[in-house]
Amino acid sequence: MSEPIPTAPDESEDVESGVPPPEHEQDVPEEEGSFLSRLISPERRQRRPFWDLCHTSRCVRSSVVVFGAGCLILTIIIVSLFLSSESTHPSEPAEYSVNAPLYLLNQITDQSMRQHIQYLSSDLLEGRGTATKGETLATQYIASHFSTAGLQPLGDSNTYFQAVHLTGRTPQNVSSSVFRFSTSDSPPTDLSFRFLDDFTIGSDLYNTSILGAPVVFIGYGIQTNLYGGWDDYKKLNARGKILIALVNDPPCDTELDIFECEALTYYGRWVYKFEQAQRMGALGMFLVHTDSSAGYGWQVVRNSWGSEQVFLRTPPKSPLNLRGWITQATAESLAAAAGTSLAAWQSAAASRSFQPQGLPCTATVSANYATRAMDGTNVIGGIIADRNAETVMVMGHHDHLGMRPGTPNVIYHGAVDNASGIGALLSCAYAFGRMYTSIASVASPLLDVASLKRNIIFVSTTAEEAGLLGAAFLMDNPPVVYLDPSNIVGAVNFDVMNVYGRTRDIVMIGEHMSSQMDQIIQDAADRENMALTQDPSPQQGHFFRSDQLPLFLKNITGVNPSSGMTFIGKPNPSYFMNVTTDFNENRYHQPGDVYDPSWDLGGALQQVRVGARIVYTLANSDIRPTLNNG
Repeated sequence: MSEPIPTAPDESEDVESGVPPPEHEQDVPEEEGSFLSRLISPERRQRRPFWDLCHTSRCVRSSVVVFGAGCLILTIIIVSLFLSSESTHPSEPAEYSVNAPLYLLNQITDQSMRQHIQYLSSDLLEGRGTATKGETLATQYIASHFSTAGLQPLGDSNTYFQAVHLTGRTPQNVSSSVFRFSTSDSPPTDLSFRFLDDFTIGSDLYNTSILGAPVVFIGYGIQTNLYGGWDDYKKLNARGKILIALVNDPPCDTELDIFECEALTYYGRWVYKFEQAQRMGALGMFLVHTDSSAGYGWQVVRNSWGSEQVFLRTPPKSPLNLRGWITQATAESLAAAAGTSLAAWQSAAASRSFQPQGLPCTATVSANYATRAMDGTNVIGGIIADRNAETVMVMGHHDHLGMRPGTPNVIYHGAVDNASGIGALLSCAYAFGRMYTSIASVASPLLDVASLKRNIIFVSTTAEEAGLLGAAFLMDNPPVVYLDPSNIVGAVNFDVMNVYGRTRDIVMIGEHMSSQMDQIIQDAADRENMALTQDPSPQQGHFFRSDQLPLFLKNITGVNPSSGMTFIGKPNPSYFMNVTTDFNENRYHQPGDVYDPSWDLGGALQQVRVGARIVYTLANSDIRPTLNNG
């Protein structure tokens, strides 16, 4: 449920946004001739008799010197005011209110973001699939702009690049999945399902070979001591079995203290379900997809799992022979054949007293995988303060789903997801680089890097779409000491920017994870005259679907500035609902996510400015946000 939003001022009024008008609106016509030539013109001599007292060249030179000195002093005053921070909010503790210089914020422009988005989502980059030609072009582009911004290379061997060691597996020769039901009083009955239409398949191994394995419905597949304790496995021996699990968390209809109620926890994420099945020694697991529980349609699962699947090259300790999804219709068919219903499964699974339910059937399915060893690429550059190893991290992922061969080839351009986030990352990097480093267009930095209390490091990650693998690899394999998880005090992640216009509010994914970070967020939003609004769809677990999650698992606070809901000059709330529905149904992880030159990037600009304020505060203070509840 959203927090109240302050009454919006009249649209006809000149609302102070903190964002400078475009340069062409600031231009003023120049008068002919210089100030000095007009000052000493004959006409002015006639109007200013005093000039006759000082008509010698020596007097003129003296006047010029005095005038020049005055201009210099005035310039120093103006620049000092321009670089100075805004007035401190009296309602905020000083430690949480380190104000970003206006000059820093004004370096961030929607024009630069637009250019980055347009290039990164172009046909040339072929959807930026992990370890493809498109990713190579994208990472070279990002590295060149890190260099232009004056960032130090912090990847492997003093380059901007970190190789992320991966394995790609493409399903081939997938058989139908056959569930053979048999009871003591009836002959065996086979239910057969089709690959991609009814189920998807993947594996931690080089092939999947399941022959007559027992099947168990395992509820939500959660086992934890938190939230009062929850154990869907009870004492089940999962070895050799195929498990069927629901995604998301149990609902809070009957017990209000179940998990976070409407807000998805990590235990509700599909990644966790597979991880727990591995820990329990299961042979494999199918997840039940519904639009409401997953937060997206079956076409997203089909597109993501129907082509090459990417894994970290180091195999898990207990690999799953099968990891896949089944459609809601498939689950309903299986439940009906077992003498129950999907609704009954869901109802039983909502209780702490749930017991695993064995199905009177066995499962058979097989597949081979075309396998390749490959390296994705993280791109890393930073501003090193040299005081200590503590670091503020700014991040976004550059990968998308790539190109699917066909006639013609189908490109998943990923313009919003996440060329827009990299456009924000590069714009932010340039702004901070302009402040603290020597770059091509500036002889020296505007501020001494020694004034920073912490390093600021920018990271563009790979293989996010494959399960946040680039960020996870970075956390386990930091190429420099500054990126050791113990040295990262906080992070801002740009993932999916608002391309539909300016808003009066902003949603911060990751809010309420840390009380200290929440105060920094509030101050940053206040300074942009934006209200903080709660996530309108917490059940979709956006926090756990983006690169701040691997940091969170290392006890690092990370936030993602996300689009607000109250659009300026638009019919509210219908406009937000319309653009969100259109994106989710027609563009998200689909070929329709393409760049549109008519996009209004004013909202994206707001997101970056709020993010930049958070980064600046963390980099110039002693605040070290800690996660709530340990």
